[in-house]
Amino acid sequence: MKRGEDYSEEDIRSPDGSLEAHLGARAFADGLFVKNVASGEDKLIVKAVGSLDAFSSVTFSPDGQRLMFLAGGGTAYYPSNVMTVSTDGSDLNQLTDSTPEKWLNSDKEYALRSAMYSPDGRQILAEIVYGALHTSAIALLSTTDKKQTPDRLADGEPLFWSRDGTAIYFTGQDGLIHQFNLVSKQRVLITHDKGVYLLGRVPGVDAVFVRNPETGVMTVINLDGAEIDDHLKQFAMRIPLRDSKGR
Repeated sequence: MKRGEDYSEEDIRSPDGSLEAHLGARAFADGLFVKNVASGEDKLIVKAVGSLDAFSSVTFSPDGQRLMFLAGGGTAYYPSNVMTVSTDGSDLNQLTDSTPEKWLNSDKEYALRSAMYSPDGRQILAEIVYGALHTSAIALLSTTDKKQTPDRLADGEPLFWSRDGTAIYFTGQDGLIHQFNLVSKQRVLITHDKGVYLLGRVPGVDAVFVRNPETGVMTVINLDGAEIDDHLKQFAMRIPLRDSKGR
């Protein structure tokens, strides 16, 4: 779909391709829309959540039945919470309960920066920012509990889930890529050189492609033991360069 000037963020396609979600144009403050691809009907499903009308990080659940997004007020003095809603606009749920004003002055208060569904859609991996030091951490949320306190796992910024949903990959405060195993609760260091650049994942294979910015040497890090053939390696080389924090 070619986007018009009225939209401010890329359209997000549902897993079955039947729906597209997008945000309005005015600084992410014109609401959340869902478009039926076949009919072209474009419907506003959420205009605001109370006083919060700055939305971001929109994504479909793996089954395509719900949308998740962050709702904030545009500055650190507003709460920013993870919300989910059915694609028809019903059953709006607030999964977190961050606190405005206070979080800048306390290491116990938090704001949300990003969120992504687990492969089975039962959990959400979130990036949270704590306190006056703006410390980022990865945390888990349930998709069913309302106004919950995030389960903080480790300091750092999230990258992605493992293919089977049993592990999380993230960039630690040391600038290196780590794995957090949700079964064993163990943390494993994946990369050992600072300054490496994450390029992306190969479809269907848990692998990270990194490039040393000083030497230019590309390394393929196989995360689950699956074979990575030359075709997949060539595919990965075409993925746009991202830094070690996933940006």
